[in-house]
Amino acid sequence: MSYASQSVRVIELHILLDMENTREQFIRIAMAILKSQYRFKPQRLAIASKMYSRWRERNKMLIDVRSDKSLYVTIGRYTYYIDDSTNEQIINKWKNK
Repeated sequence: MSYASQSVRVIELHILLDMENTREQFIRIAMAILKSQYRFKPQRLAIASKMYSRWRERNKMLIDVRSDKSLYVTIGRYTYYIDDSTNEQIINKWKNK
């Protein structure tokens, strides 16, 4: 296993651990906001969970490592290209269709 793939696995693990904490915070805040509109807690939880899944879909991140010195990162509607294979530190950003 190369160093780049190990780094990606560590990043993915960190994101997964951080994601659980983010979900709990999101649900807690959404439940508080929805309390006046939906008094029944299970219904409020279902709506907050749906809000979270939609938010995650809009903000998902994909990391595509091409080599140990270049990668593509897709966050939401934007893709970033990072390359240091020629020691030029190339960073490009574009909007996905």
